[in-house]
Amino acid sequence: MGRYAVKTNRVSFIIVMIALGNTLSIVSTLISLLHPQLAVDLSHIATVLTAFLLGPTAGFIVGFFSAIVPYYRFGITGLMGPVLGLAILPGKGLTGLTIGLIKKRLKITPQIVKEKRYPVVLLITLIGYIPEAIFTFIYLGIAISFFVPFFSMPLVIAILVKAWIEMFIIGFICEAIYRHVNIVFS
Repeated sequence: MGRYAVKTNRVSFIIVMIALGNTLSIVSTLISLLHPQLAVDLSHIATVLTAFLLGPTAGFIVGFFSAIVPYYRFGITGLMGPVLGLAILPGKGLTGLTIGLIKKRLKITPQIVKEKRYPVVLLITLIGYIPEAIFTFIYLGIAISFFVPFFSMPLVIAILVKAWIEMFIIGFICEAIYRHVNIVFS
């Protein structure tokens, strides 16, 4: 397979995963609206799988662009508005970047994941979410509260608790998928 064929495969995979992430976001948000600013969002399934299969840059890209639906839902049409809501995009990208960097640093392959008896993908997913959780807490809890006074700290805590539960579920799902992956991108 030529150099351009591999690049085309990678770009195609990234585009499909962005579409999957936004589709998962639409479906999960519509089904599970908990509060006008709080809903389950499973778009990180695409982010985590991409970070594991293609690395940190692709993970960031998919995380960033998979946040288009959440940005529209919670930014443009939500309490944050279009300008403050823009932080949703790099926040989600940060998770893909971090997971990809951890996976790359630890040299995790599908073969290693299959050999381990503990949930490697789940653990890396949870650790990889820490920077986004910190970013979310600082941005929503401190910065946004100055501009949107009715965005309260209990809501921020509810968002983070919900997000950690989501990431556990997403890590579990991605663990099962990654253990059966046979795709190799050079």
